[in-house]
Amino acid sequence: RAPSRLTPLARTDAHSAWFLALLVSLNVVDAFHLNVVWPMLPFLVARDVGVKARDVGFYVGVCGAAAPLGAMCGAYAWGRVSDA
Repeated sequence: RAPSRLTPLARTDAHSAWFLALLVSLNVVDAFHLNVVWPMLPFLVARDVGVKARDVGFYVGVCGAAAPLGAMCGAYAWGRVSDA
């Protein structure tokens, strides 16, 4: 007996090309800080902030933790706004 072929699912949520391009661009912008900012952050902290060489790691950690901390604190407020 030959295996039966499955029929493809119906397209119920087809999006336009503009919507998909927007999603791709948001994904690129979201990864920007990992690929561009993070590798340069120690040099920027050492040069622009003017801290001692032994304190650069601490300030890079503070700068790096600021965005996730802000996202964690802001997520509750945005959740309440979306539920309203």
